[in-house]
Order: sequence, then structure tokens, then C-alpha cells
Amino acid sequence: MCSDIQSSTWHRLKNSQQEAKFKNYCLIYPQSADAECPAVNEQTFEGYLWIDSTWQESQKMLRQSPWLKNLPRKTIQGPPSDYKLRRNQKDGGLSTLESLAYWLEGENQPATAKELLQFFHIFQDAFLKARLAGLLK
Repeated sequence: MCSDIQSSTWHRLKNSQQEAKFKNYCLIYPQSADAECPAVNEQTFEGYLWIDSTWQESQKMLRQSPWLKNLPRKTIQGPPSDYKLRRNQKDGGLSTLESLAYWLEGENQPATAKELLQFFHIFQDAFLKARLAGLLK
């Protein structure tokens, strides 16, 4: 199911190219009170789009990219985030990896989701230990 994963770098001056590339995608992102998003019809999507950035950066991207802001959205439900590597986290927000894992659960891939969350916790613990030991700047 996840064999066709692609990466694309967002740029505020390349809106028309990005709009054309992702016009039939669904954005995995929380709904906001002011968002007027099209209804989600799973059958019409070519794929799903995740924004891998800080919450502040993703909100900037939405403000500067009308095409991105207007994509149909799907919100991932999961337990509270376990992300501990940054401060100023959004209440109810998930890290990109957590949202992908919970999306996989919803796509009936619980074993893959569990493995991804295990990796997330192992990586995060190792990173925090290295930071505390002064091994990272």
C-alpha cells in the first residue's frame, strides 16, 4: 500500500506547479475552525499528502498556498502525541510519523503501524539520551 511514496519540497513561489502535481490528493491535516475544505471522498484521490514540518511552518505554508489550503482534508484520530523533541507543540497535534502510523491503522495495517510507533519511540529515546549526554548541539 505504501510502495509509491514520494517527497516534494514546498516553495512559496512554485504554487502553480505544486497545485498541478497534487490536485487530486487529500491533505492529512487537522481541520481548523476557519477552513472551508471540500468533502472527503476517498475514491477520488490519487494519493495523500503529509506536511512534514513544525506546526508553525505548516500554518505558514497553508497561508501562502491557496491550493494547499483548499485541498480536501482528512484528520487522523489518535491518542495524545508522544513527541518530545520540541517545545511549543500544538494541543491535539501529532507528529508526522505518528499521523502516518495512525493512518496506517485506519487502513487496516495495524502491524505496520505498531512497528512504526516502536521505531518512533526508540529513535526519540536515543535522541534525547544523546542530547542529555552532550553529543548533539
